[in-house]
Amino acid sequence: MPPSFWVYLLRCADGSYYARLPVELAWSQECPSRIEALNFERQIKGWGRAKKEALIRGDWAEVSRLAKSKGKT
Repeated sequence: MPPSFWVYLLRCADGSYYARLPVELAWSQECPSRIEALNFERQIKGWGRAKKEALIRGDWAEVSRLAKSKGKT
């Protein structure tokens, strides 16, 4: 069986992501390869809070809307 690679978001006790303990797993997704997991992780790290929260909710329509609105100011 090939190894599994995961992308995930951790929610900290203060409501931030990744920074402070204690943490809880807010979202995760298995990826078929290491490079796909790394690329997805880099992509998510560039997202704002609203887009990350839409991902956590599984609201792909909102993720898409926020992606389109990023280019508009």
